[in-house]
Amino acid sequence: MMEHRLDIERDEVSLLTLVNWFSKVFEEKISSLSPLKIINQKGARFILKTLSIDNGITQNEIVRVTHLKGSTISVALNQMEKEGLVEREDSSTDLRKVRVYITEKGLETKKKIDEIIKTIEKSAFKDVSQKDLHTALYVVSTMINNLHQ
Repeated sequence: MMEHRLDIERDEVSLLTLVNWFSKVFEEKISSLSPLKIINQKGARFILKTLSIDNGITQNEIVRVTHLKGSTISVALNQMEKEGLVEREDSSTDLRKVRVYITEKGLETKKKIDEIIKTIEKSAFKDVSQKDLHTALYVVSTMINNLHQ
């Protein structure tokens, strides 16, 4: 299968289309490089990252932070719990809430995923200067913030 090489002038591509395309290519790359089955579970990477920063938050808080659908989070958490990556416990202060905790295995898995992502980033950014990369990060994060308003 021949890969499509992007030509911005020829393809008349918008920045948002380009960002979306990058996301899809990134997902394909990470799936192809990872021996971890969980990497293909939609939302799992975001959940592991979120819990590694703020362990013990509720499922609703994970939905809010990751901007993924509740059903996506629920399915991912069920699979992740089966694989021993997370544990759920009833809240001691509010019995209606269930807190989600990353396990040691979950932290190890997140570390492996981070290594794979660094490999992909190194390849993706090999011909991009630090200045251009910083500018791109600023522009995309500004766009995301604008869409959240």
